[in-house]
This record gives sequence, structure tokens and C-alpha cells, in this order.
Amino acid sequence: MRHTESAFAGSAGTRLYWQRWKPEQGSNAALVIVHGFGEHSGRYHEVATRLIDDGIAVYAFDLRGHGKSPGKRGHIDGINDYRGDIDEFLHLVATMEPALPIFLWGHSMGSLIALDCAVRNPAPLRSVITSAVGLEPAGVATPGVVRMARVWSRLLPKMPITIALDPRDLSRDADEVESYEGDPLVHNKATARWAASLLEEISWLKRQAPKIRMPIMMMHGDADPINLPMGSKRFMANVTYKDKSLKLYKGSLHVPHGDLDKNVVIRDLADWILAHSRKRR
Repeated sequence: MRHTESAFAGSAGTRLYWQRWKPEQGSNAALVIVHGFGEHSGRYHEVATRLIDDGIAVYAFDLRGHGKSPGKRGHIDGINDYRGDIDEFLHLVATMEPALPIFLWGHSMGSLIALDCAVRNPAPLRSVITSAVGLEPAGVATPGVVRMARVWSRLLPKMPITIALDPRDLSRDADEVESYEGDPLVHNKATARWAASLLEEISWLKRQAPKIRMPIMMMHGDADPINLPMGSKRFMANVTYKDKSLKLYKGSLHVPHGDLDKNVVIRDLADWILAHSRKRR
């Protein structure tokens, strides 16, 4: 395995940390990972090292305000910050891997960014993959909350918000929970502008399923208490593109790739990528 760390220029030139895991021999495909809220690309090290055994090169970066990337923790000026960052990173990966099909996998909040990209900028992608997509956050996006978030976003965009998240809701695997709790790069900080931007993005994305024109796989733990699996089910039901797959993992919580059935999840991920790296859409 060859592991690389560097930085690239994201939206407005912000230097964002990224890393790559690459097989020693040839690669069959390139997978770009977009992590979830409060975490960072390093939390995908185990998944990446498993995927390279199948000849899949893995690229991931730390979103602004996360991990080793700069910026106020959990803050964006608007959703275009994330859009610009993922577009620039995909351009980097396409430049580095011109012969490989590119797959985009987002987890939780990262799934929103991945779906957004698949709708807006599908050209670089062979397929989009989501896990625990945040289209139905449990008890969050009520009309009252949305209205209040918009007000505070205008008045005090950087007003801090703490996202209350119980690590035990992530996984039934005690080691995974302990790893998350002890990770110094993990945080639970957000801002009013971030919250308003994400809530508006969720509302917009729910109407975009018919615009998905590429193979799509959605993975979700059926016991996810953070982002309800109904979000994946409803979105997939409205996807009209024929090549689609919904994977529900019985008993798995918010992080299926880090739960007790992670071997099955990672195998499903690898199999989907390998099957679709051999055919054009």
C-alpha cells in the first residue's frame, strides 16, 4: 500500500487536507470519500486499507472546519463552500487518475454533498454511493427549527451550536465507539449558518431524485437513530434510473461500515465498485 498526504486548493483557495491509499500494483477504480459531520478522513483508514485489496484506490479529504483542514469548526458561509470543495477535489483525482472510473461515496452529511454533486456535476462520476444519508435527521428538520435557523443565520451566522450526538448511537461495536470518543480530531461544533445551509440543502435534495442519471447505491443501518433509514427509502423510490440498489443492514446503527456487520458492508461497497468499473453507463 502507498499512502499519500497533501493539501489542495478548495473553494476560494482554502487549502484542505487530503490523503490517498493506493494499491502497490495497478488500480481498477478510484473511490472518493466525503466524511460526515464532526469526523474526518482518517476515520476511513480501515475501510480504505480493505478496499485496496480489491485494487481500489481511495481518496478522501477533510471538509473545511473538520479534521486537519482549516476553518472555524463546523462553519460554512453557504453550501457553495462544500460544492466548490468537492468539485475541486474531483478535478484533482481525475487529473491524478485519468484512466480510472471515479466513484463518489458520502457518509451522513457527506452523503448530502455526494448527492448534490451527482445532480450538479455528474460528468466526472461513474457512480454515487451513500451511507446513512441525512435526508431524514431524527426530530431535527421541523418547520419551526428551519425558520429559526434561517433567522439566526442572517443575524449571527457564526453563532455556535453544539450538535448533541451520543457516540453509542454510532455503532454496536464497543471498539468503534471508544475510538470515536478518544479521537482528538472529532468535534460536535457547528454554527447557525451551517445549520440553515444544511436544512435548506436537505429540502432541495429531496426533490432531486429523478435527476440522478447514474448508478446509485444507498446503504443504511435499519436501526440508525440519527438519520432515519426512511430518508434512503423515499429517495431511492423516486430515483428513476434503472441501475440502483438499496442496502439495509439489520440492527446496524449510524455507521454501518463501523458496526458489527462491517465486513458485509465493505464487501457490498467493493462489489458495487468492481462491478461498475467494468461497464460504461
